[in-house]
Amino acid sequence: MEHSRVFKVSAGKVVRLASKAKAANKVKVVLAAAASSRASVASAVLVRPGLWSVALRQVFRMAGHRWWRHRPFLPVPAPAYARFRAVTQYGDPDASPTADDVVTWLEWVRRFPEGDPSGLPPVD
Repeated sequence: MEHSRVFKVSAGKVVRLASKAKAANKVKVVLAAAASSRASVASAVLVRPGLWSVALRQVFRMAGHRWWRHRPFLPVPAPAYARFRAVTQYGDPDASPTADDVVTWLEWVRRFPEGDPSGLPPVD
């Protein structure tokens, strides 16, 4: 009975249903890749205790404005900022940062003094 309903649907609707299924599968793949990327980033940072405080500070610095008032109620970067950073670093707005890139960035941030964003010694 299920098959007979499929055959009665016009060709255009079947194509639209197939394209929606492909789009849903693409979203699932992107979400799975992002979750995998987050897990690898978290494990890379967890094995480096010297980066824990730097990572925690950076999470709150990059958090969206009033993050506690918006879902998912976590200090995650604003979506527009995350897309901008992905485009400038990887050329793809859907790219996720690699664990090596995050560790390199956190080590770079740790080297800079708190008050001087350039990290250069003062000029006399």
